[in-house]
Amino acid sequence: MNVLTKNNHSHDYETYKKKLKELDILLETEPEDITLLLEKASCLRHLNKLDEAYHIYQTLLTQQPDNLDYVFMMGLILIEFDKFDEALKYFDQVLKLSPDHRDANFNKGLALQRLGKEKEATKYMEKAMGF
Repeated sequence: MNVLTKNNHSHDYETYKKKLKELDILLETEPEDITLLLEKASCLRHLNKLDEAYHIYQTLLTQQPDNLDYVFMMGLILIEFDKFDEALKYFDQVLKLSPDHRDANFNKGLALQRLGKEKEATKYMEKAMGF
């Protein structure tokens, strides 16, 4: 990693840590604020605090189980945990309601690829890329 990249990463890390502290303060008075919770989950993902982000998405899905954005993000978190079979269930849920969801198709392909299902993975990745 070159110095420029390292410094940018360090800056990003500090920016996310600072933002996370600000969000925690705001969430003390508005713990149910969905926008704040989403921002917090995003910061946690960037800080590689996946367990905490996972719990926020679980909470949000409990409140709004049909929200495709929350369902999709849960799939992404599960890929980061190497839980590919479980992630597929979430991507399938998104694709059932939105078959052309580019990111769900791509990440389903990625999960399938990681499971060694190359032929099926290619189908979803190509769909995501518009082939």
